[in-house]
Amino acid sequence: MKSLRWVVAAVAALVMGWSTVASAPVAAAADGDYVSYDVGCGYVDVQNVGGVKVKIMYGDPNRKKPDGVFSLAAGKDKRITTKRKEFVFLVLSSNGKYLLQVSDEVSPQNCPTVASATPTITGTAQVGQQLTADTTGWGPSDITLTYQWYRSGKKIKGATASTYTPTKSDKGKRLTVKVTGALSGYFGATKTSKATAKVKAGVLTTAEPAISGSAVVGATLHGASGAWGPAGVKLSYQWYRGASKIKGATKPDYKVAKKDKDKQLVLKVTGKLSGYTTKTVASAPTAKVVVAPL
Repeated sequence: MKSLRWVVAAVAALVMGWSTVASAPVAAAADGDYVSYDVGCGYVDVQNVGGVKVKIMYGDPNRKKPDGVFSLAAGKDKRITTKRKEFVFLVLSSNGKYLLQVSDEVSPQNCPTVASATPTITGTAQVGQQLTADTTGWGPSDITLTYQWYRSGKKIKGATASTYTPTKSDKGKRLTVKVTGALSGYFGATKTSKATAKVKAGVLTTAEPAISGSAVVGATLHGASGAWGPAGVKLSYQWYRGASKIKGATKPDYKVAKKDKDKQLVLKVTGKLSGYTTKTVASAPTAKVVVAPL
C-alpha cells in the first residue's frame, strides 16, 4: 500500500470528481499509513491504525462519484461491501480538509462462487418427527454451511442446525430451511428449500394398561399405564364396569364394589399432549367379579 499525504481541500475533491483527485500529483508521507486493509470476496475490511479519527471515501476510481463516505475512529474497523471490480479508498482528515492516504487499486469481486443447490427437506412433516436439510450439490468439500429454519416464513428462534424436530407451535404450518454456504476465497451463496406440507399432529407412543389383583368384591385392583411418550404426556384414568363408566373411578387403583358383581372391569388410559393427537387405550377385561367365599 502507498501511504500518501495530499494537502487538498475536500470541497475540491467533490467539485473535480473523486477519481480526478485520486490521480493528482502527491508527496510521500513520513508518518506511515493511517488505514490498513484486507480484501475479500465482495468486501474490503479497513482498520484505523493511525491513532486519529479519519474519514474514508471509497468506490470505483473510474467513476466521477464515490460510492460512500464514513468516519472511522482510531482503533476501529469496518467492512465495506461492494460489487465493484475496481476499487480504491481515500483517507481524509476528520475535518475533511486533507487527503492523507490512498489505497492500491484492488479487485474485491475477482472470486469464484461456491457451488450450491436448492436444499430439500427429508422426513415427515409431523410434530415430534425429525426433519433433515439435504444439501447435496454444495461445495467445495470444505465449505461451511449454516442453517435457519422458518415457520410459515418466520424465523424459528434457535433452529439453526441441519436437522429440526417440529413442535406444537408448528402444527398446521409449513416449514422451510435456508442454507448459506461460505468459504474463504469464494463468494457465498444462500438457497431456500421448498415448503413442507402442513405439519401434522404428532402421534403419542402408547401402551396397553395392565390390571393386577383379584376381581373380588372388596379387593383393590391396581392399574399400570405402561410406558407412554414423549416426555410430558399427561395421563388420565377411567374404570369401566362392562361398557359403563364408573363414576368417580379415575385413579390407577380401584376398590371393587358390590355393584361390580358378575361384571368384568376395564381400565382405560388417555394420553394428552399439546401438538399431539389424544389417544385412549383400554386394558384387557378382568374376570367376572365374584364375592369372596365366607
